[in-house]
Amino acid sequence: LEAHLQAARRSADEIDKTVVTVKKEQLLLEAENATLKTRNGRLEARLRDANADKAHLRELIQVVLDADEQNLALNGLEISRLEAALADARGELDEAANAGRQSDIQVGQLEEDVTLLTTACEWYRVRVRAAQERNAATRRTLDARGHQLDEANATIHAMEEQDRTSQEL
Repeated sequence: LEAHLQAARRSADEIDKTVVTVKKEQLLLEAENATLKTRNGRLEARLRDANADKAHLRELIQVVLDADEQNLALNGLEISRLEAALADARGELDEAANAGRQSDIQVGQLEEDVTLLTTACEWYRVRVRAAQERNAATRRTLDARGHQLDEANATIHAMEEQDRTSQEL
C-alpha cells in the first residue's frame, strides 16, 4: 500500500510539474500572440499609410501630367497659328518676288519675317518635345514608384501572413 501511495505521489508530482510547464508555455504563447498582434497592427497601419501615399502620389502626378498635356495642347495651337502665319508670309514673299512689285527692302523684310516665324515654330516644337519627354519621365517615375509601393505592400502582406501563421501555431 505504501508503495502504491509513493507511486501515486510521484505521479501527482509529475502531473503538477507538467501542469506548471504547460501553464508556463501557455503564458509564453499568450505573450508571443500579443506581440504578434501588436506587430500585425503596426504592419496594417504601415500598409494603410503606403496605400494612402501611393494614391496621393498618383493624384499629384496625374495633376502634373494633366497640366503638361494642357500645355502641350496650347503649344500645339500656337505652332499651328505660327505655321499658318509662316505660310502666309512665304506666300507673300513668293508673290512679291514673282510679281516684282515689291522693292528689295520689302522682300528682305518678308524674308526676315519668314526666318523669325520659322525660328518661333521650331522653338515651340522644342518646347513640345521637352514637355513630352518630361511627361514620359514623370510616367516612368510614377510607374517605378508604384512598383516600389506594390513591392512594399507585398512584403507587408507576406509579413502579415507569417504573423497569422505564427498565431495559428
